[in-house]
Parts: sequence; structure tokens; C-alpha cells
Amino acid sequence: MRKVYVRELKPYSLHDLAEKLAPENDAQQIVEWLMERNIIRPYDKFASNEVDSSFEEEAGADSTETEQEYQFRFVGMAIVKDNVLIVYPKYFRDREPDSSELKQIFQVLKRDGGRANIVSPTEEGHQSTDRLPLMLALLDLYSEYGEYSNYIDGLETNGGGLIEWNRTIGNHLPMVVNDEPIYVEYESRKTFRDESDFITRLHRAVLTECSAELADAGVTDLLSLDEVRISDEPVDDFGDLKTLEWRLEREHGIQFVDWKISILDLLTKYLRKRSTNVENNEIKVFGTTSFYHLWEEACKVAFGDKLHTKLGKLGFKLAGTWKDQARKELIKFIPHPQWERYRDGHYADCTETDTLIPDTITFTRSDDGHRTFCIYDAKYYVPSMKGKMRHQPGVESVTKQFLYQAAYRRFIKDYKFDSVYNAFLVPSSSDTFSKIARVSFSEVMGWYEAPFNNYIDMWALPAHKVFDSYLWDKKISDDEIKEILRSENQTNYASVVEHYMQKHLDDSPIIQKLHQNRLLSEEEFNKLECIFTHDLGSKDDYEHAYGSTPFGLQVRKFVKIDRKFVEQEFSHFFESNELSELQIDCVHEIEDYIVENGYMELSALHQSPFEGSKSFSRLFNEQLRADLLFVIDEITENAMEPQA
Repeated sequence: MRKVYVRELKPYSLHDLAEKLAPENDAQQIVEWLMERNIIRPYDKFASNEVDSSFEEEAGADSTETEQEYQFRFVGMAIVKDNVLIVYPKYFRDREPDSSELKQIFQVLKRDGGRANIVSPTEEGHQSTDRLPLMLALLDLYSEYGEYSNYIDGLETNGGGLIEWNRTIGNHLPMVVNDEPIYVEYESRKTFRDESDFITRLHRAVLTECSAELADAGVTDLLSLDEVRISDEPVDDFGDLKTLEWRLEREHGIQFVDWKISILDLLTKYLRKRSTNVENNEIKVFGTTSFYHLWEEACKVAFGDKLHTKLGKLGFKLAGTWKDQARKELIKFIPHPQWERYRDGHYADCTETDTLIPDTITFTRSDDGHRTFCIYDAKYYVPSMKGKMRHQPGVESVTKQFLYQAAYRRFIKDYKFDSVYNAFLVPSSSDTFSKIARVSFSEVMGWYEAPFNNYIDMWALPAHKVFDSYLWDKKISDDEIKEILRSENQTNYASVVEHYMQKHLDDSPIIQKLHQNRLLSEEEFNKLECIFTHDLGSKDDYEHAYGSTPFGLQVRKFVKIDRKFVEQEFSHFFESNELSELQIDCVHEIEDYIVENGYMELSALHQSPFEGSKSFSRLFNEQLRADLLFVIDEITENAMEPQA
């Protein structure tokens, strides 16, 4: 069989798929079959609703504007005709996953299905019409428990079981020693495995058939399966479906061992699917159309979700009203909207309605005792960082994340957490944890005072590390969590500084002077340093957030600079020189840049928009360049040096 690798949500034209499939002239038919299973859908590049926009991808490079394209909205495997379609997750943007990554993905899919639900892999919860999930469930149960077996009571000679004295005395002659009979041979009880049992033989035959089919497809290694050859009997030789169902149902009625009952159920379902499959058109499918759910569950495990932990088990010393709620789960402390029905001129209480349910809540404590209340929201998005940001969480997700913080306000304050950390967690194919963006919404949600956070960070996490935690049911390492939280103090410090600057723009003489390009006194410079490194945080906080940027220039970055004061600085240059239209435009663009950024690094003159025909070095001669650089430097130095 040919293995075909495709990426979830990437658009493929029929021509693209035909080149991958064998035989290629069946591509249209295969696409139609996959569409019936909801595995593939037509790609709508003009879809604009928020849910669909998070799944958008660039159109195929080789497709034409009129050619229909298709997307695999599914992660998993589909065996169809002579093809094994492997649909890998969308976060592998720049490469295909290697064999170990693919094996892990299928281990995650198998764990998520579970033995009870593995035949229901669709997000709607409807039973699958495919045999593949049943085959995998049967093989996994065999790997864990062995073959189905029944036992019968029997006897053996000189065994280790309970001796049957009546049969021993009746069937064996003793030796007499010192007038005492000694039986050299005796009969004892033994429980024998019934190797000829019908259900045992049927189970062996089905396991062998399943293993052979997967081996023929070449996917046993991918699915982490050992080959099983334990029967030479064809399944068809055991009888017709009605007979087999009757035998299995009768066995079910006398069986009380859970794993054996599961085998009987799976055998019944497998045989039913087997008998109804049309041999030439059968598609075996294993996977999910809701891989996002797996990512959410994996993040819960990886970060140690506490939402369903009882308050008394959280390790806090309970006080006040919290003492009486020790048996209440943390999730139960989120308030519900209070609806009141209006009737006969007054309001009456209604029953509780649904409320906010965060993905993951957990707590951390650093080596120095700093305690952080962490709110994580797993998002199965692949944000684009090129140019305009795309595929990021929408406004509803941002709003809810801030509301989760507000919902636990009392808990956070009563237990005196030092900070709150709020983050979106998205998957990546990388090996490193990477902070890729942040979002704020203070103009709508209001400003949160410490310890609460006014930003939501977005982190790209190595998916294979998160899924490894999920498979082994363990948290990611403390060092990796610290890597994420290391930016928490920096983020909080930056938000506090930014809020201070905006709040005091109109009432702080120091900020006003920097905004108006006026010189500060030495005393004012010292006061500014004290604000940054004492009032709002420490010197280390400043260096972590802003590096070696001088205090005055950092203020300028926040509050910018009043245009009229910039124009005043350049007025003498305009009055002293006769400039061309292009030169005037260039100087105005320099003014715009300084107004927007608070000052100008000279290296910016060699970047857009000061390139090409507007090149600074082309437009101005050496003397004009020197005069312009003097003005630019003077504006910068006004924020760096005290008044003489």
C-alpha cells in the first residue's frame, strides 16, 4: 500500500491528491467517500466567521482560482483502496512529523478513545462505521490482558493444588512405613485453561485477522503494535453472523470480569461491521475531527489542573468562611449569572444557569516563595506572526480569559497570591517553549491592580512534550514551567509601568517634560530612576523588561513626544536651507517617526521608509546630513542628560 501524508486543514486540489493517491484516476471517488465520513470538506477561502477563520490556510500554490480545493478536518488514519492516508496535525507547518512524532500522535488518539469509546471517534459521539477502531481496541486489550479464556476444574497427579483424598485412597496404593500409610502418588485439584473453548478460538482468529490486515497495510509500527499470529482458523469457518452473535450473547450472560466483557462487546461489534462491509469500497478510519479536545486535555495534565480538586486538598490553610467549604471543588467557586423572572410586578429567583469554565487553573511557588495563580487556556490554533497577525484567539476568548481572573478575585486576595499569570497555550512542532505574543483589553475590561494581570501571554509549546506528559500522566518539569513563568514578573512589571505612564501623563512634571522634549534637572533624573527601580519594581525588573534603555527614553516610548515640540526642533533646519519637495517629505517622515517612537536611533535611517528613492544618503549632501543628525541627536539627548 502507498502511504500518503497530508496536513490537517491545508488546502489540496483534486490534482494534488491525484498525484499522491494510487491509482490516481480514483481520486474523485476517494474524495467523495472521505467527504461522506466528514474527514474531508471543500475549502472555502472566503469563509469569514470566527470559528472558520481560525482554520484558514494559504491556498495551494499550484491551484488555480477556479479549481476546487479540499481540507482534511481530521487527524488520524484512513485506509482506502491501496492507500494509507496519514493526516498529521496542522501545527507541523514547515515539515512533516518524523516517525516517532507520528507514533506519539497515534498513541494519544488511542488513549483518548479509551476502550469504552474507541468505536465513537467522531466529535458528535456517534458510533463509527469503521472496523479500524475496533481492531485497535481488540489488539490493545490483547496486549494488556492476553487472549480470552475460560477455565475448567480438573485433577492432576502429584500437583500443587488441594489433595483429593477420596480419589487418592481409591485409586492409589500407599507404602506403609512404621505402620503409617504414605502415598507416593496422589491426586490434586487443578484449574485448567480450556484451550478448545469456542470463544477463545474465535478471539484468536479475529486477533490474527486484524493483525494481518494492519501488517498488510504497513501500519503496525506506526500504531505501536506487535504482530499477532495465534490461530490458523479463518474467521468465516466459525459460522454465520447470527450464530456467532448468539454464542457471544450467551457467553456475555455468564461473564462478570470487566475486561472479558469488553472483549465480548468488541467481538460482536467487529463481526457485525465485518459482515456489512463491501470489500472493494471499505474505508478503515481511525482518528478524530476534534483534535483540539486532545490538546486541551493534554495541557490539563501537563500543567497539573486543579479545577476539580477539593479546596481541602489544595495545601492551603483554610480560614474564615473557606473552612466550611473544604469539600467543595475549586471549579465550584466561580459565580453563576443571577437571572430573575419578572412576574406580577416583582422579580423571582430562577435556577442557576451555566457559568464560566476555564481550561486549567493551577498554582506555582518559586524558590523565593513567590506564589502565582495560573490561568491557562489551551488553544488549538497556529497563529501567523508574519505581517498582520492572523489565526489568534478571538475577542470572545480574550474576554473570557480576563473574566476567569475576575471570577477568582476573592480567592486570590484571601490567599494572598503574589501575582496572577494568564496565558494562551498553542501547539508547535518545535523543541522549545516560545512566548510569541500578548494581548490586553483594559479599555473594555478595566485596569486590574496588582496582583492581577492586565495581559494574556501566548506561548507556543512543544506539542510532543505536552503529549508525552499526557501519555505518562505526569506534569511537565518544574524547569519548563519556570521557563514560562520567568516572563510573568517581567510582564507584570511592564504592565504596571505602562499604566503608571499613561495615568500620570498629565499630572507628572517629569513625564510632561519628557513628552514635551524639555530637559530634566539632575534631581528629576534621580527621581525618575527611583520610580522605575523602587516605586514600581526593582532594578532587576527594569533590566529584564527593558534591558539597558535609559529611563528617559523608555518614558518617551510610552508617552511619545508632542509633535509641536518636534517641529520646533526642526524649524531652524527648514529656515536655514532651501529644500526640494522630496527632501521636505523625508524630513517630515523623520518627524513622524520621532513623534510616534519618542526618539530615533540613527540606524532607523537605513530602514523603511528611508530607503530607495527616499534614501537619506542620496537626498542630502554631507552638510545637510550632519545638520539633520544634530537635530535628531539633540532630541534624543534631551531625554538622557540633565540640564546643565
